[in-house]
Amino acid sequence: MNIKITDAEITAAERAVPILRLLEQTVTYCRPGNYRFKAAFPKEYATWTEIATTLRQSPVKEVNDFGRSMADVVRCLNEVDEAVAGGNARQARRKIAAHIRAWKALTSRWEAFGARMIAEELAKDGN
Repeated sequence: MNIKITDAEITAAERAVPILRLLEQTVTYCRPGNYRFKAAFPKEYATWTEIATTLRQSPVKEVNDFGRSMADVVRCLNEVDEAVAGGNARQARRKIAAHIRAWKALTSRWEAFGARMIAEELAKDGN
């Protein structure tokens, strides 16, 4: 654990939280194919992708993994919209299943990110 999570990475992750809530609402209250996150919320989409790019560049595995999962969630969201619009039910089901897996991965990687931050803080305090 020689490489530490930077304050900039922590700040970036904190900036993602309100957008994450918006994404959760979008997925909860919109039908697959009607998410249109990129079109409906261009500012939030841009911020989300910027944060994902920043975190993916981290040498800390947990931070990098979380950034990749952020990118995967939005990519899958767009793919679900495209598949439903294309009218291929089988393809749409596959993309929805991939989207669900991406959300699960995002959740577990957020937990790993948090656990790493806690471990670093405890190590700093000497506990």
